[in-house]
Amino acid sequence: MASTEEPVRAMPTMDVQSRNKQGQTSMYTGVSISVLLEMAGVQAEASTVVFAADDGSSAEAHRADVQACQDCIVSFRNKGGFSVVMPDFPSDVQVKGVVEIQVQWAPVKT
Repeated sequence: MASTEEPVRAMPTMDVQSRNKQGQTSMYTGVSISVLLEMAGVQAEASTVVFAADDGSSAEAHRADVQACQDCIVSFRNKGGFSVVMPDFPSDVQVKGVVEIQVQWAPVKT
């Protein structure tokens, strides 16, 4: 599923609180990641969600954990673009400048 920024910003939003690396709590507004994955038709067989950033970096998390997270969002950045806000997940999954969300499947063992 491909989308530009405008349709994502037009989707229903939610507000979540999350702490940054300095321990400060901030409020973020964005779209539920689980809703985005559902809209994309992600199947239960998918194992990993990868968040790719505009600087070439990426982070990954278990698909089941991401979809079960009610407070995980793709937040809106003030100057445009998105960031991943996932309270209670490790800080290295909190990707700024997200340009792509990829879903990967584990190889089938025979």
